[in-house]
Amino acid sequence: TAVDYFIRWNQSPGGREIYGADIAAVAGYLKHAPNDDLPVISAEYYRDLDRFRFKLHFGGEPPFAVWFDGRQSLAFPPPGSGLSPRYIFPASAPAPEQWQSLLAAAPQESGAEYTVYRLPAPESLAALQNQLRPLDVTVSDELVVRGVQIQGDVMAGRKFQLLVFWQALRALPPGTDYTFLAQLRDSAGRVWAQTDGGGFDPVNWQPGLLGLQLLTFRLPGDVPPRPFDLVLQLVDRRSGQPRPTTGGGPDVLLGRVTAGLPDHPPTVDPARLPNPAPPNSTGGDGSGLQLRGYRLDGRQFSVGSPPGVNLYWQVQAQPRQDYRLQFYLTDDAGAVVYRWPPVAPQDGEWPTSGWPAGYWVRDQLDLPVDGNVPAGAFHLRGVWLAEDGSPLPPGFDLGPVNISRQ
Repeated sequence: TAVDYFIRWNQSPGGREIYGADIAAVAGYLKHAPNDDLPVISAEYYRDLDRFRFKLHFGGEPPFAVWFDGRQSLAFPPPGSGLSPRYIFPASAPAPEQWQSLLAAAPQESGAEYTVYRLPAPESLAALQNQLRPLDVTVSDELVVRGVQIQGDVMAGRKFQLLVFWQALRALPPGTDYTFLAQLRDSAGRVWAQTDGGGFDPVNWQPGLLGLQLLTFRLPGDVPPRPFDLVLQLVDRRSGQPRPTTGGGPDVLLGRVTAGLPDHPPTVDPARLPNPAPPNSTGGDGSGLQLRGYRLDGRQFSVGSPPGVNLYWQVQAQPRQDYRLQFYLTDDAGAVVYRWPPVAPQDGEWPTSGWPAGYWVRDQLDLPVDGNVPAGAFHLRGVWLAEDGSPLPPGFDLGPVNISRQ
């Protein structure tokens, strides 16, 4: 009805967000506020849509403002610059809890659709820095990573946050577009989880500007309880390539963490696993482990390019031994033409006797392809080996592969 559309919908929180009511309120506030400092406006669509909405409220000639995504980023003017920004957080892009303890709220300037903050006292930022793990890594002579803090537990099926403290070294040309990429890598360099973000446009960087970036990891339910390296890169979105550090490589090592195992098994949907297999389709070997899915990094292998293998195990009963895996190739007649040496799952960092019943385990490994591996079309298969080296049939089939010498 007309009442529903023009009154109820118009006044509902969802409707007001869709039509940018909070951005309109910010514009109204700035039209009447003293023009004696720099507006810094948080926005969900800080690069385009929300800026366009804001511009319309000023007849196409809005006041200068710095736009950013305050839900994930925060920046402070260079020390000694004399700048006194006014941070404005609309309802659609509010300040996270971490920022609220750093900024000085200005309730007398705030409205129902937005909250205004001022610069904090210098000791507030200094107190934060004292809580961070100190770093001093320069990236591409453009910024320095000053510190990092892990917030929350690193645990399968849960999320944790990474707070990165950085400082700009110089202004960057128009069109520069960077993002922070953080990865959780095992001892072999395999990526188990990653996240990226960047809510403060590099074109607004100035020498000495201080920035905070909040990155959120959402870990799959099958991440194993083993050590991981936490690595950060500054990636150029235009080229997709990371910027180099002064050490030459792209990685900023933030530290080493050990993932925890939750008290209760995280939920995993077997139907969403790659190449899903029903329960018991690979059972009967006595290991207590069911292969419920797998993924290969392609089916074409060549010498010097080891294929990556991901195996998804459901632990039906806690294994009584520390089993190892052996992979082998068979021809069309089923004859074995090559066997790889046995390998411990999880690179030996989490033996199978520690896999509790009811949990899901993903194992990542690489199969070296050297001159001893025959070329041709084969089937890739695998089997568990007991501690005495005896196989536990029937094993499992990972499908056809083609191996070349090129």
